[in-house]
Amino acid sequence: TGDVDFDPLEKELEMYRLALEIVPTFRRGRNNLGVALRRRGRVDEAIEQYQLAIEQDPTYAEALSNLGTAYSYQGRTEEALQAYRLAVENAGRDGYIHHRLGVMYLRLARYPEAIKQFRTALSKEPELADAHYHLGESYRSLGDEKKAIEEFEATLEIDPNYLAARTRLERLSSSEEPPE
Repeated sequence: TGDVDFDPLEKELEMYRLALEIVPTFRRGRNNLGVALRRRGRVDEAIEQYQLAIEQDPTYAEALSNLGTAYSYQGRTEEALQAYRLAVENAGRDGYIHHRLGVMYLRLARYPEAIKQFRTALSKEPELADAHYHLGESYRSLGDEKKAIEEFEATLEIDPNYLAARTRLERLSSSEEPPE
């Protein structure tokens, strides 16, 4: 018979907490505990964990980026931008952190800044389908359908199952004027 009270979600949190009791300076464990808490909707507790990880290492880009995401969930836009900018400064070869900042700029309709971040993300990680997709969204928002189509096509080359890119591409392609 199995343990009927076994809750894998609670066990995950318990294991991170145990690891941190053993090694309180385990920044990756603290960051991962924050991610686990955020996924459960416990954003304030997640923020606390990210901040503790950042206190241990102020250049810890992953925790800074996750802090930005948590602030974004709470609608704390300026704090999110600040955390993402610090993450980008320390991102090294991690293009996804630039992608996250780009998404924030895209949501704020700051398209030139978004495009710059997506391009930087792609210069570091050319196969980042999400960055191509959001770059396409930025161009679409600016009315540059040709560049948007190119980016949606690039997204689908990397990930043929990227439904949002396929949908956008179909809509843009069907709205084109037929040749005379």
